[in-house]
Amino acid sequence: MNTWHNRWALFALAALMALSLCAVPRAHAAYPEKPITMVIAYPPGGGADALGRVMAKNLEDVLGKSVVVVNKSGAGGTIGAASVATSAADGYTIFFAESSLLVAPHLNPALGFTLSSFTPVAPVGALPFAIVSTPTFPAKTVAELIPLLKSKPGQFSYASPGVGNIGHLSAELFQQLAGVKLLHVPYQGGGKLVADVMSGEVPLSFISVSPILPLVRAGKLNLLAVTTPSRAVFAPNAPTVAESLPGFATATNFFVLAPANLPPAVRDTLAAAVKQTLRTKAVEDAFAAQGASLSVGPTENFANEFTEESARWGQIVKSADIKPQ
Repeated sequence: MNTWHNRWALFALAALMALSLCAVPRAHAAYPEKPITMVIAYPPGGGADALGRVMAKNLEDVLGKSVVVVNKSGAGGTIGAASVATSAADGYTIFFAESSLLVAPHLNPALGFTLSSFTPVAPVGALPFAIVSTPTFPAKTVAELIPLLKSKPGQFSYASPGVGNIGHLSAELFQQLAGVKLLHVPYQGGGKLVADVMSGEVPLSFISVSPILPLVRAGKLNLLAVTTPSRAVFAPNAPTVAESLPGFATATNFFVLAPANLPPAVRDTLAAAVKQTLRTKAVEDAFAAQGASLSVGPTENFANEFTEESARWGQIVKSADIKPQ
């Protein structure tokens, strides 16, 4: 009888243990468990789109899950930004963004998002701007340009790709630091802008380097200087603006963001994946083709750098009294 009783006791104990194990929720596998959407706030075919797509393809290889690019363009990138800001903070919607995002809230506080709407994940790279002129322009360097502009305040114009664009803000910073005055001629994009500078209709421009490199090499535009703190690999003989105007430095920075309140573990996984992606040859080649550099250093201070860059652009917007158009 005791043997029979013991057997039933053991059977009951085993059954209870099985039930208790079934009651424990299954632990989730490590992130990511499903495809990720990467939002790009510009149309297909542009420079930002090309860079974002090569990033997405190589992130797939690192993370082992599909990274699907979705273009949500319009309103200077703010439509795509707003869509990310209102997405779930689970790591399955990420944003391949650039510096115009940091300017937008200063130009228009009613956008529906602020800097705090995003989790900074990792920096990606930087695309320098350049000061270019029509080949017949009398100043060939920034050292020659500044005294010329001082001698004729407000008599020379410059073109930028639009109001609030990083090119526009770079020119405003240049004027403030150099103590000169230029007339701003904003364009919608770069095609006609470049043609008008080549023809001399607008003698100067602050513009991204990617569309003008072939024209500089062909002698159709003169490259006075690049805007980054150090000389660019693609044009090592071109001086920086800072060599003649200490303290000047601007660029379009690219970075990966996610919605606010992203879990730290997911953020860290994404950040590590981005950094690994930046070391792949395909990404290196894609950025180099546009004259951009990669941010391959540590990411610990990225959140602070992100905030500081936005504050800097905001100060320029305020001091130049720039209004949205």
